[in-house]
This record gives sequence, C-alpha cells and structure tokens, in this order.
Amino acid sequence: MQSIDTESELTWRLARREVYDALSALVQASARALAEPRAVQPPVALLEQLQGHSYQLLGQLSAIKSLLLLRRDRMQMDLIEQPLATAAARIEHALTLHAVNPAGAGGTPAVDLDASLPAVPETLPDPHQQDATPRLLRRLALSEALALRVQTDSQRVLTELNTKA
Repeated sequence: MQSIDTESELTWRLARREVYDALSALVQASARALAEPRAVQPPVALLEQLQGHSYQLLGQLSAIKSLLLLRRDRMQMDLIEQPLATAAARIEHALTLHAVNPAGAGGTPAVDLDASLPAVPETLPDPHQQDATPRLLRRLALSEALALRVQTDSQRVLTELNTKA
C-alpha cells in the first residue's frame, strides 16, 4: 500500500497518456484500413472489440486509483492488501502473456470469458455504506476479467492477421 502514497502523479498520468495514445493510433489505423480492399483488411470487428475492452479496463483502473486515493479512510486496508497485489499481478500477467490460445484449439482450453463477466446484473455494494472495501474488490475483479478479455482479443486479432498472411 506504500506505493500508492509514493507513486508520482506525473508517472501515472504519463503512463495513462501513453496507453490512450496507443489506442488512438489503433483506432486511426483501423479507420484507414477500411479504405483497403477487403482481402487485405485487418479484422475490423475484432479490433473494435479489443478497443472497447481496453477502454473499459482503463476506466476500471482509473476508478480503482480514485477509490484508493479518495476513499482510503473508508476501507479496511488489511482486507484489500492481498486482493490488490493479486489483481495487479494477474492483470500484468494477462497483459504481457503472449502464449494464449483464444479459440481453444490445439489442446489448451480457452478462458471462459462469459463466466468472468456475467450478463445477469450483479448485486452491487450499497452506495450508502461507509466502507468502500466491497466497491474496490468488485472493481478489482472486473479489471482482472477485462484484462483477460483484452489479452484474448489481441490474440484473436493476431491469429486472424497471421491466417491472412
């Protein structure tokens, strides 16, 4: 938890800006690709899905940072230290791992993403409850699931590009 206090706001902003710039470049490249013949176009629908999940993940991570900075006094710090560290490790692993098999072919089953983000509305934490710990834990879980989706989306795009080449 010490890293939250000592982390430079400038470092956070620069990292966030870098991610948004990369996503913006992806959006622009996707738009330009639509002018190309269909045979050489990248998988635009998959790229749009990747972009959407990436923006959702960024939103969750920003909300987590805000909760940690603004609602720290309303959290049970002993209950969130381990989930926070675990979520950070899982998200980092999901966003840096390149050996995913999204289609589930070749012996390794794909991650069941539908189970990680259910379509049925969940019971949300009470907004009037003073303890913000349940809200943070919920956002951590959503971030982990979204990181897996970003990973799987990117692998699907790469697989599609490799089959066209």
